[in-house]
Amino acid sequence: MKNPREGRIPQEGILLSLLLGSAAVGVIGYLLFAQPAQTDSDSLSRYEYEGESVSASDPVADIPAMDANAAEEDEDDEDEAADTEDAEDVEDEEEDEENEDEPAQKPSGPAQFAPPTASNEVTRPYSVDALSYDETMQDWRTHAAVDYGGTRGDAVTAFTDGTVIEIGEDALRGGYVVLNHADGVQSCYAGVEDVTVQEGDNVTCGQQIASLGDPMPAESKQGVHLHLAVTKEGEPMDPYTLMNSNSSDDAKA
Repeated sequence: MKNPREGRIPQEGILLSLLLGSAAVGVIGYLLFAQPAQTDSDSLSRYEYEGESVSASDPVADIPAMDANAAEEDEDDEDEAADTEDAEDVEDEEEDEENEDEPAQKPSGPAQFAPPTASNEVTRPYSVDALSYDETMQDWRTHAAVDYGGTRGDAVTAFTDGTVIEIGEDALRGGYVVLNHADGVQSCYAGVEDVTVQEGDNVTCGQQIASLGDPMPAESKQGVHLHLAVTKEGEPMDPYTLMNSNSSDDAKA
């Protein structure tokens, strides 16, 4: 006769197996879920939130929220600063253009005129209405200039304020300097050397521009002298007409 317990697993064994299984499941679950997840300390090193540093290990509740409005305000401030700089640049450019468009201020008061040499010795006067004898050409001709005698090296000065527009030398005039003046007046100083100015220079009445040199070839027989030719709007005129206006203005004053 068989023992009734043979061939069956005792109930105590089944209960023990279940307890051991449950314990194993509990341990595995604890290992999986109870430990905090590991993070990459390099990728989550530290962040700046409103001037405070936090790390990935700090509790979430302790991390202050980022101020989105502050970031937007910073962007707005940068945009406003850029707009202000652009506006100032535009204003500066407009002011520069206005300054360039403004004509140069002319000196106040009437123009002053003075003889172009210290001696003021006229050796041949201005004459376009009557013929005068030319020793070099040995004929009678007009003379649309005033010749001033002197010694080589004497100073030649601007007979009024002006701007140097040409410096040169040719077979007719020898060494010469041409000045532009107000009201369409232009003057040419021929028979000069050692020019002391450059094209584009502004000169004042009485300022030295050159020295007397060899006489202009077309008047070489007259010896060393300054040949001063003056025109107004391209038409020849007597320099003394302008110099006499000085005396008239002084008399009125």
